[in-house]
Amino acid sequence: MAKMYKQARQRGAVLLVGLIILMVAMAAGLTALFSQRMGDARKEAITAAALAQAKAALLGWAWRQGDGTTSNTPVARPGELPCPDLRPLSDPYIGTASASCPPAALGRLPWKTLGLPDLRDGSGERLWYARSVRFRNQARLTPPAGPLNPDTAFGQITVRLSDRMGFLHRAASPAENGTGAVAVIIAPGAPIRRNNNLQQNRTAANYLTEAHYLDCWGTAGCNVEDNANFVNDDANNGFIMGPIRIKDRDVVNDRIVTISRDEILSGMVKRVAGDVAQAVESYFLGASSGRIPAPAAITNDGCLGAGDVSATCLADLGLPGSVPFGRIPSAPSKSPVWNADSVFLKGASTYWFQQNAWREFVFYAVAPACAGEVVGCVGSLAVNNPPAAAVGGKRAVIIVSGAALPAAGQQRLTNAHKRNENNYLEDQNSSAQDSVFARRPASPATSFNDAVATVPRLP
Repeated sequence: MAKMYKQARQRGAVLLVGLIILMVAMAAGLTALFSQRMGDARKEAITAAALAQAKAALLGWAWRQGDGTTSNTPVARPGELPCPDLRPLSDPYIGTASASCPPAALGRLPWKTLGLPDLRDGSGERLWYARSVRFRNQARLTPPAGPLNPDTAFGQITVRLSDRMGFLHRAASPAENGTGAVAVIIAPGAPIRRNNNLQQNRTAANYLTEAHYLDCWGTAGCNVEDNANFVNDDANNGFIMGPIRIKDRDVVNDRIVTISRDEILSGMVKRVAGDVAQAVESYFLGASSGRIPAPAAITNDGCLGAGDVSATCLADLGLPGSVPFGRIPSAPSKSPVWNADSVFLKGASTYWFQQNAWREFVFYAVAPACAGEVVGCVGSLAVNNPPAAAVGGKRAVIIVSGAALPAAGQQRLTNAHKRNENNYLEDQNSSAQDSVFARRPASPATSFNDAVATVPRLP
């Protein structure tokens, strides 16, 4: 009996030891799995932060162009994006946008040009970047190039979703018929074996070889989408977002963020509204001795189109209604003309406002007491400014239209369409005669995308 009891105790001890070993092993496995997942989450967070920082910097850079600090020929204009960095790893100016690049260029993010630190993703890799052809610095007046404004600033890059079943952005030709991305920023992630069986090898010699950093997907190799090879303005040849895993294998680990048309336009129209308001205010405070220029008539076709500085979009002292309302004129009715350093009077070679047809999109209301370009008038126009209270006492209100909103019935195909402010403006901004205007965040869902500035300036 004692012997049997001893054997039972020994067997129990063995089982206990085995159970302890199993528990320790399971704990170690769970700890390793948890640590791996924590490490993966940390890498994803680093990647997401780098992509967000790069996107914000690109947008800020685009919105500042044409502010007089650049010397591009043609002159830089709001909305333009830089060339990628196409410099080899040995170049001392690495991180700087290349001076010239192909129209449809894919390369490294020019982090120095954008005023960024040397951004890396969670795997320690530098970012890549591509931009739509329309957003490069180019001559405006020679087809197929053209102006960059709310009616032309369409993205041209197709981006597929990681589920391989749909598109986040899809380009079309002409671009006006598509929803293409303006730009893409790519975090390449760790090297993998591409779907065409190429093992990515990131040596200094391969630093600019796209396929060693960017991935692809297809039913046979890279036959559906290859991030290393995109075509501008193509509905089926752009980029695909990661992650994509098939049978526990990373097929695409590129992380992509995009800049959409609405995102870049929102800052462009605000920038133009601010520049115009500053020019009008400078005129009022400067040589005009306290005059607010009269608007030009909305029906004046001389205010439409792009080209050199025009004298045909003249201020009109005879506009109907209690609140003079129209487009920003090329010249006031009374002397003097616009300030020589205003956005309206730059030389023809550097005149982005006129060359890009912004006058079509800038509407302008003047307080009744300021009608006739009288001296020292008192403002009475008001702007609803939610969530803040309405702000009154304005001598002039400048409204810059965003893109046409089909849901609101807006179209701008003909000069007849362009003579109707309802094809540009929304809410209280399309009914100027009540002296009250609206400023609020742009939202396609609420059919509102006007940018508003005033004289004196809004807070």
